[in-house]
Amino acid sequence: MPALSAARRTRVAATLPLTPEQLGRIVVARFLELPLRAFERRVRSLEQAPCFRVLRSVMRIESLSGLPPVAAGAARVSNLLGVVAPSDSRPVFRYASPAFDREYRFEEAALARLPKRGDLDLIRLVSRLRLVNTRNRLTHALVQALLEAQREFVLTGDPLLRRPLSQAALSARIRASGACPVDADPSRVSRLLRGIAARLPNGEVVRLRNLCPAARDLHRDYVAQAIKRERVRMVEDRTLAPMTDREIVSAVQSRFGARLLPRTVAYIRRDLGLPNHRERGRRSEYLTATMGFSPLLPLTPETLRDHVPPEPGVYEIRRSETPPGTCTIVYLGSARDMHKRLTAHLRGHSDNARLREFVSAGAVRFRYRRVTQGWREVERAVYRAFCATFGAPPLANRMSP
Repeated sequence: MPALSAARRTRVAATLPLTPEQLGRIVVARFLELPLRAFERRVRSLEQAPCFRVLRSVMRIESLSGLPPVAAGAARVSNLLGVVAPSDSRPVFRYASPAFDREYRFEEAALARLPKRGDLDLIRLVSRLRLVNTRNRLTHALVQALLEAQREFVLTGDPLLRRPLSQAALSARIRASGACPVDADPSRVSRLLRGIAARLPNGEVVRLRNLCPAARDLHRDYVAQAIKRERVRMVEDRTLAPMTDREIVSAVQSRFGARLLPRTVAYIRRDLGLPNHRERGRRSEYLTATMGFSPLLPLTPETLRDHVPPEPGVYEIRRSETPPGTCTIVYLGSARDMHKRLTAHLRGHSDNARLREFVSAGAVRFRYRRVTQGWREVERAVYRAFCATFGAPPLANRMSP
């Protein structure tokens, strides 16, 4: 008898009846893919079914987390599973709805004694409540594994503190923990991660699948951050030169512990549209735009009185203390009378709340440049050069000039 082709075997297999195990897997997969709000409505509907009262005598309703859900007004995002909160230097998770935290604990012996013959509604209800258990137990184990694996990130919100974690590795971590009575195979983990998000302590809402970054994506972030810090240092110290790819390798390994090859850095640079060190040395827009500025001066009444004329010009304000590699420049501005404007900033008369915050913290420095005509155009040019160099506007500039 001639062998069947692959296409023929596929058609033959498609006509064969599914086994109960295969049907069960399909049902579970579809239940895991339900959007959060549809799942919440499904749980509410099950608990309102007439048969549910019959089951209460043989079932306890418990909470997987043991924590109360977040307040109703805090869960306005449709795909929000819950909120991360710090507790004794470790993250804890509070669900956005009791439906996501439900666990129905059946007294199996008593359940078996219930008269179910002919009562299909009761049989279906028990089956669907077990599906809720499967989804919630797996979700809870997944969340706990992610909080443990990405603890530094979820507590700080700094994406550079994420660790490489594939969905297969997450599945293996859940299985190894033994904390989940449900099989956490990679396909189930993938289905759950697709549509759920969490709010971090800093208020940011992140998709849980973003807590499973690939190593190559993190390496891109590391290289981009190293070059961003390079730009900051070059503005602070004009004698520094851009890093070669080998120097970027050393910087990434020193800060993040990741070992890259120079050719990997070169590939990432090209992918990010970042030039090599020679070209970056020529593209120092902000250094060029601020040529002719005064030396840095402390923002004090005495300095303003002795050094700043009541003339038009542009100015830059810096804070003295920042985390390493963070730009100290917080504001760029211009005025017809620089002395008057800077005095207003010093006295807290500005309507810019963020700038007032920086100035009131003290130890603020500034520098300026006289511009007799067209100072607003010069301010726009300096602002554009800053954004081109650092990739974002100064922290206290609320809008483009």
